[in-house]
Amino acid sequence: MMILLAQIHFVQKAIAIGSTYIYVSTKYFNRGFQFQSAQYDTHFGDYFVMYQNEKGEGMGLQTDPSFFPVFVLYDSFDPE
Repeated sequence: MMILLAQIHFVQKAIAIGSTYIYVSTKYFNRGFQFQSAQYDTHFGDYFVMYQNEKGEGMGLQTDPSFFPVFVLYDSFDPE
């Protein structure tokens, strides 16, 4: 059932937001980042999720795989 639900676009987007929220909360817990936006990029086939803190610092995260986006592929604060 969960596999079937993960094929629906808005569920995939919610999974991307939830997984990046956990990532940001654990890795950058003291920086106060807040969710800004999430969108699917057809060119890369991944979700890009943006966060920003009260200092105006922005962070972009790329998640993978697109059908169940739970892995952070790219972190603009830690690009390695």
